[in-house]
Amino acid sequence: MAVIMNLDSNKAQGPDNIPARLLKETAMQITPPLCALFNKSLHVGVLPSVWKLANVVPVHKHGEKTYVENYRPISLLSLISKVL
Repeated sequence: MAVIMNLDSNKAQGPDNIPARLLKETAMQITPPLCALFNKSLHVGVLPSVWKLANVVPVHKHGEKTYVENYRPISLLSLISKVL
């Protein structure tokens, strides 16, 4: 539960559209089922395919914004996969 409570609420959500605020506000209720899901996933050795997805967005580094070379990719991952 400590990992969930330490999530940054200002960070963008991933492809599952679950915001950190929702996880933090429901931490007491969601921690036991998440723990069971994580343990099952680790025991079987398979991650849900949704946890492997990412939204890739360009972030401006420096220089003129009209040049593609001045951007770097950022991968927005599922917060639940980060908690694991």
